[in-house]
Amino acid sequence: MFSKKLIFSVILVVLFGIFVLSFNKHTVTINDTVFTVAIANTPALREQGLSNTTPLKQKQGMLFVFDKPDIHGFWMKDMSYPLDFIWINENKQIVSISENVYPESYPAVFYPNTAILYVLEVPAGNAAARAPTRGGAAAGQALH
Repeated sequence: MFSKKLIFSVILVVLFGIFVLSFNKHTVTINDTVFTVAIANTPALREQGLSNTTPLKQKQGMLFVFDKPDIHGFWMKDMSYPLDFIWINENKQIVSISENVYPESYPAVFYPNTAILYVLEVPAGNAAARAPTRGGAAAGQALH
């Protein structure tokens, strides 16, 4: 039992270390605002997302990158702070925004209104201040 807890703790520390180190390596620009982002581009990273992390700083986020456009759902499992979801299609256009999604909303699942390839999660309140509601462009080396 003790060894399982120890192994689980080590895995969490490693995952958190990977998460922290991944910031400042990638950027996404929405309007004139540049967000430094961690990338979640594998099933394991997408499932983990920002769960069990400390609150993001302003202009930080996590970019979820999917293999193909689809109606991908998101939830707030194991979150301790609210987020905005910026839904981005394969043409790098913002198609929808879910604002002020609170941890207490779990187990509700949030979906875009059309197929997306990317989701940018940012601290709650950032989307309204920095992104148009629809049709605006997202740019950056993180969006391939």
